[in-house]
Amino acid sequence: MKKSLLLLISLGFCIYSFSQTYSPFQTSSDNPSWTVAFWIGPGFTPNFSWYETDADTNMLSNTYAKIYHNYGGGATYEGSIRENAFKQVLFVPKDSSSEMLIYDFSLQQGDTLFNIWCYNFGSWVQDTLVVTMADSLLISGNYYDRWMLQETGGSGWALTWIESIGSAGDLLRHSPYPTVSGSYTLSCFHNNSPLVYTYSEPTGWDGPSTCFLGNPNETIQWIHIYPNPVSENIVLENFELDGSTSFDVINIHGQQIVQGVVVNNLIRVNELDHGIYILRIRSGGSTYLAKFVKN
Repeated sequence: MKKSLLLLISLGFCIYSFSQTYSPFQTSSDNPSWTVAFWIGPGFTPNFSWYETDADTNMLSNTYAKIYHNYGGGATYEGSIRENAFKQVLFVPKDSSSEMLIYDFSLQQGDTLFNIWCYNFGSWVQDTLVVTMADSLLISGNYYDRWMLQETGGSGWALTWIESIGSAGDLLRHSPYPTVSGSYTLSCFHNNSPLVYTYSEPTGWDGPSTCFLGNPNETIQWIHIYPNPVSENIVLENFELDGSTSFDVINIHGQQIVQGVVVNNLIRVNELDHGIYILRIRSGGSTYLAKFVKN
């Protein structure tokens, strides 16, 4: 399994080729985390929540990973998930003893998938999906299959699935537009590595244009730096060092370029190539982020 998924996805970007080696769906040993943004519309700040897995559990003669959903006030158990030998992902909701098919990564363009389960408007319902297009995404040097699907019922929602990761909307809700009051979008994904995800935000998006999470349980704050764009030194504005403040600089491919210790609120970046970067600072148990342009 490709255990170092550094995910950089622009959902409008596609590469018309297919992955050479199938990458199975995430298990608890991969320490996966899905960050989902719920956005009402222009002028509103998106709300974020996280899906995570916990230790495996055995039931129904199979091994499952437990799935928890965290809205920021603590994690709630949602159910257990596994992938079978046919590249199908099965889910057992909490308080249930029956498996439901929620993903099928064996599909080809033109296939019709019957009796797929989706969580919609507060309940699980069965639906029929048609694969309208299949292509691949280049993610940190590896190709991952991607499927565009169309719901054939009354809603006609369009869905996107990504090999090994799941929905480009919400992990369990599937559709990027499942409610009349807003939409769900996969904002970040990571497993045993940190993630940089550059989101092509819609018009009116009132939130960070880059989401960086090394650990979804960390306290994440965005800070002000200057100058920006920068040629020589970044200055941390109104930032109090605690004596053990470290930093690293991440490029748009999710690669750590520079790391070190912050001294006198200055970080030298004169040797960086021109481009867009994320500055991550860890201090006092918290993580601070800033996006900057190197001239």
